[in-house]
Amino acid sequence: MSLFGPDARKAAPALAECLLDPQSQVQSAAEAALLKIGDPSVAAVEDALKRAGVDGRKTLVAFLGRMGPASTPALVQTLRTDDNPYVRVSAANALAGIQPASPSVAPALIESLSHANEYVRTAAMNTLGQMGPGAKAAIGPLIASSQQDTDALARQRSVQALESIGRATKDSLPGLIKNLKDRDSNVRRASVVALGEADAPPRETAALLAIAMKDSDEAVRLQGVQAAAALAAGEAGVVGLLKTALADPVKSVRSAAIMALGGAAAAPDTAALALEEPLKDTDPAVRNACIHSLARLGPAAVPVLLRQLLDSYAVLRDHAEQAILEMGPAAVPALEKALPTPDPFFQKKIPALIERIRGADRPRRQ
Repeated sequence: MSLFGPDARKAAPALAECLLDPQSQVQSAAEAALLKIGDPSVAAVEDALKRAGVDGRKTLVAFLGRMGPASTPALVQTLRTDDNPYVRVSAANALAGIQPASPSVAPALIESLSHANEYVRTAAMNTLGQMGPGAKAAIGPLIASSQQDTDALARQRSVQALESIGRATKDSLPGLIKNLKDRDSNVRRASVVALGEADAPPRETAALLAIAMKDSDEAVRLQGVQAAAALAAGEAGVVGLLKTALADPVKSVRSAAIMALGGAAAAPDTAALALEEPLKDTDPAVRNACIHSLARLGPAAVPVLLRQLLDSYAVLRDHAEQAILEMGPAAVPALEKALPTPDPFFQKKIPALIERIRGADRPRRQ
């Protein structure tokens, strides 16, 4: 029969039943014939699934995995609806061998992550991991599983699947949004980490980080600030989020926001102005951190750094002055703009700074 190929499709129903024959030689011959017939035989195998027992359904599902993309709908349906968990495991395993995966596969596997049977969940995790970058939508659900699944092996397989899938993308955002509302702070924090590393539109990512920065858990808020820091160089809107974080009740979160503002190359003027408020802090260490961040912002920070030349701590005054000098000629236009000034101190100080910069820039005579 295997010699007839597609012309033997009328024999497909009988051949599908032969897949369950107790004789291995009969099974092998039926498999060869059905594979030769190709896609038209899928319907016959699917029909046989409706009448088979548990072991028979596992056998038929495994064979469907060899039939290629045409068998995907039947396998997805089996994964979602079969009343035996081990048949569902077989379906998940079979789907792993069909590439490229149909768009219907990932949602069915994600749904299976919440199945009551740990073997079904683990099989779904394994297949999602084998899909790799094609399973970006599963990142959020897998993060939740890695933190909350009751089975240790399932948690481990979730982590492995996440490593195989790679960084989150725009397709991952719905699952991550759901996680940001999860009762488990570990899930929320891990989701914020994924957002910070995501290859997704910065504006959309920033909007989600705004949620994280209002979280009741300080570790989640801190992670939100750190994730925002990664976006600050290219997304001006992040500066507003970091400015809000400067008022956080937890010092570590405020400190992280100060540091992050120093990398806000997309909006250095706005970032420098945001740092004016923490520069009023009575703790000199906080003011010193602000000066270091201002130095990283470049010439846009010169007006704020000039005001720090009046700091009550001599060391901080020196740090602010050194930050301006190290900007070199790029700082001169901002210094010149600060003149004229009615303040006697700055009437002398600003020209002196300009002269030091220009003097350092002149070639030394031999």
